[in-house]
Amino acid sequence: MLRTLGLGTVLVAWFGVGWATQGWAQEARPQNCVDCHDRVGGTRLSGPPSELLARSIHKDLDCTACHQSISMASLEPTSTKPHGEKVEPVRCGECHEE
Repeated sequence: MLRTLGLGTVLVAWFGVGWATQGWAQEARPQNCVDCHDRVGGTRLSGPPSELLARSIHKDLDCTACHQSISMASLEPTSTKPHGEKVEPVRCGECHEE
């Protein structure tokens, strides 16, 4: 079959599929926390995190200012635990008196 298709056709098909799937994966990767957390249910919060944060005294902080064990670089978006096995709790005492 490879002889009838020609090497050029096979290479174009091979690289085309690789390029297409790479582009899809990059588009699907979340760019910030609310890409997932404002649409995923089942949290203990009383509303979408972006809305709660907008009304909070912490509204000028990035999520990772408090959630220090989480980074977008180490995110595994296709995993059932995208932030790893254990997410460290927020340590408010680092900025606030306990």
